[in-house]
Amino acid sequence: MENGMYVLSGEEIKQLVEGYKERKEGASQIRFRIILATDGLGSFTVVDCNTATGCSEKWINLGTVVPLRAKPASGYKFGHWDLDGNYMSSSPNHTCSPVRPCTITAHFVPE
Repeated sequence: MENGMYVLSGEEIKQLVEGYKERKEGASQIRFRIILATDGLGSFTVVDCNTATGCSEKWINLGTVVPLRAKPASGYKFGHWDLDGNYMSSSPNHTCSPVRPCTITAHFVPE
């Protein structure tokens, strides 16, 4: 964030343009990609995408409520969620509504 405004990277701009092209070609909404990441041992799901099975990104429509469900590995507990490095919640079950391409990270810590 710069001067209270989001500054998009080249990749984020590319994703928004791709989403706009999809909309012009008949899609009902602007779409963008969220990257799914973990820190520590554990996994999480976003709708039908599970990081435990290798899913690492999800395309969503602008305005979509995204349910996040964390599952720590044995010997670990859930720490918190962040969106682009900004703290969101310490609840393992959380919802958010991203408004731009971003990275959502689930942080797991040893018990």
